[in-house]
Amino acid sequence: MHTIRPLEDVVKERPFFFLGNPIHQRVIKLIHEMMINCIAINGRQSCGIEIELTGNQSFLFRFKASQTLEHIAEEILEHKATEKNQYLIIGKILCKYFNLSIENKFHLLMSLQLDPKVFSNSLNYFKLLSAVELFTALNRNSEVTLMDNRGKYRQRNHLCFPEGILHLHNRNMHDVLSISQFEIDFDSKIKGKDYQFYLTYRGDWYPEPVIHAYANNISNTSGGSLIDGIISGFIHGLEAYVAHQKLKYYKIKKTKIFNGLILTAHVRGDKFSFGGSFKESLEDDVVKEDVATVMKKETNKFLSQNQQAAIDFLSRFDESQLGSAMFDLSQER
Repeated sequence: MHTIRPLEDVVKERPFFFLGNPIHQRVIKLIHEMMINCIAINGRQSCGIEIELTGNQSFLFRFKASQTLEHIAEEILEHKATEKNQYLIIGKILCKYFNLSIENKFHLLMSLQLDPKVFSNSLNYFKLLSAVELFTALNRNSEVTLMDNRGKYRQRNHLCFPEGILHLHNRNMHDVLSISQFEIDFDSKIKGKDYQFYLTYRGDWYPEPVIHAYANNISNTSGGSLIDGIISGFIHGLEAYVAHQKLKYYKIKKTKIFNGLILTAHVRGDKFSFGGSFKESLEDDVVKEDVATVMKKETNKFLSQNQQAAIDFLSRFDESQLGSAMFDLSQER
């Protein structure tokens, strides 16, 4: 007969199970998961988070919600773990010193001095800032203020990106010398899920694609259903347009799709299935089907409304032109 062990025992015995093995990344992982808990508690409504680094292993964490937080404080203090508050409790468990207070019924303040046996004595502010930037872009209703008071010169950054992953997409294009006129974007709901994606092609010569995909707060480094659906819908949209325009020498090849592509995509929903040990790939047939349908429609609309951009882009598929072959990326995808 199996007995359920208290969360405190499991966390102290196997902290790496919750925070990963690279000890120098555990503080960032903990803070990131605590922010995700705050979003879950607040029900995706607008919320504010303040993080003040007071030492390499100590920080203040303030959560400003749109609902009362007394019950959350009680759950944390009594280790009543749920999916929504788990990492707030794990932070408490792995502390040498911990204090929690309710500043008013909507503001919760946690002071943490972490156990040096579990956490590294070196916290890189800029790596934490990068993690917070990604978090705020994926959670567009959030505002995070990050402060570093450890050194002689104090640092402070306030991050809020109501445009969502468009911020990440624009950042991906910062080193591009020129952008083509071929750009497709989508930011809306499909069957209760929030979708954002931005597809752009470089105008300069740089064949390798830049593709980033996210499901909720998880980075899908191996792609999966969201990217597969977008590419599938894109190809079908191109094929439909070529057929309608009777461009008989144009053959849409997937190997030519990726040349110069910059694609950033995000889907937010209740539950998703993932593949890989670290959820590298989204596996959701509904997402793939829905995003493929809308991408085919958006592609056809863009091509019909932007004839010159369509001509310029589709030339890579014109097999009567010798230059068409240079767009063919031979690696398997």
